[in-house]
Amino acid sequence: MVTQPLRKTPAHHIFTQEQMQAVDYCLQAGEYEKLDRMLCRLESLANAEENEVIGHVLAVSRQICQVMVACRQEQAAHVQAFEEIAIREQALRVHLCALLQGEPLDGKEGDVVSQNGVKQEVRTWPVADRLRTWVGRHWPLGKRADADGRDVMVSGLVVEGNTAVSSLPDLSPPSPVSPPEATQGVQLTVYLLGTFLVYEDDQPILNWVSGKGKSIFKYLVLHRKQPVMRDVLMDLFWPEADLEAARNNLNVAVYGLRKALRNGHSEFSHILFQNGAYVLNPEMDIWVDSEEFLRAVETAVRLEQQQKQAEAIQAYHAASVLYSGEFLSEDRYEDWVTPFRRRIEEAYFQVLNRLSRYHFEQQEYPTCIEFCHKLLELEPCYEEAHELLMRAYSRQGQHFLAMRQFHTCQDVLAEELEIRPSPHLCKLYNRIRHHEIV
Repeated sequence: MVTQPLRKTPAHHIFTQEQMQAVDYCLQAGEYEKLDRMLCRLESLANAEENEVIGHVLAVSRQICQVMVACRQEQAAHVQAFEEIAIREQALRVHLCALLQGEPLDGKEGDVVSQNGVKQEVRTWPVADRLRTWVGRHWPLGKRADADGRDVMVSGLVVEGNTAVSSLPDLSPPSPVSPPEATQGVQLTVYLLGTFLVYEDDQPILNWVSGKGKSIFKYLVLHRKQPVMRDVLMDLFWPEADLEAARNNLNVAVYGLRKALRNGHSEFSHILFQNGAYVLNPEMDIWVDSEEFLRAVETAVRLEQQQKQAEAIQAYHAASVLYSGEFLSEDRYEDWVTPFRRRIEEAYFQVLNRLSRYHFEQQEYPTCIEFCHKLLELEPCYEEAHELLMRAYSRQGQHFLAMRQFHTCQDVLAEELEIRPSPHLCKLYNRIRHHEIV
């Protein structure tokens, strides 16, 4: 049977204005499955009434909805693939660093692994020491001649006259092993961001005798500029114990801590006790990732104040790389950690906020989106990050993602703060709905 031309059945004969608003909402919000279900029920009613024209229109509309659902699923698959690529890149970065630092790629040193059915202990890469020694002799990289024909070493330094000035802070931890011709003291590399790790020279410290001893070490690292009184540690870590018990507990914990740090330096005193106070031995060369992170942020701010934007953005990026996770995450509920964590989070917020805006201004929208998502992980209710995401998605032609971001913001604000998005954000949402340039 030949149906009537569709042009003789205008849309307003099928839906009332109120119903069309519901349809329009589903379209703008990208809720195609919901719209398909609505149309399916209507199609069933039209078929039951033997209204072939309306039934045909609804059937074609459902087919379009299903194609749109497939498009959404395909795009989601691409997003997932992008995330998997990012994770793979991070893993390769870790492997590259491990390779160049002479660390085993298939496990920590001392771990037992099985290879061809035979259990073996993981050892440091056999040529690691040779590599470090060779690099130590040949670093900095390269030479160039100055105006007078003299050789000037080049290693990421800005050469001004006869003086080499570093344009950015040295963000790398100290070299785990020194060349034979340059003997140095004990070197500690401490990671407080993300997973807590400590390396003494090139060896990880894994055998922490007690959790209290490890916590005392963290406290001494963060307060190493001045001695910490014994009574302070007793009150902090054993507040409920009597004086004698707290002192005994402290002595046991410090003994275990010294034992853990005695990693190839049995004659060296890592922790000193003088005049009733504990302090890390100042002869140790200690590198702490959280301190380098803050230094990089301070450098970035200073360079930006000096109108050196390119160098400032490099320093901001260096800071973002140094931030590998929450500050002392395993001590999340310790009061003494809170001031340090708050300072780190505020600085990281500043880094992400600056980089997201910079890359938006440079029309580098994927990078902008990446930093915005990190920003919202830190502060889910930050409306300006939601706005920047909406703009970035819209400029990439992903209007449904921009509108979905608005609804995400709406839900988070309602749940966390019991407020609605600002009129400015609602106006932006309406502009994106109409595919205006934002």
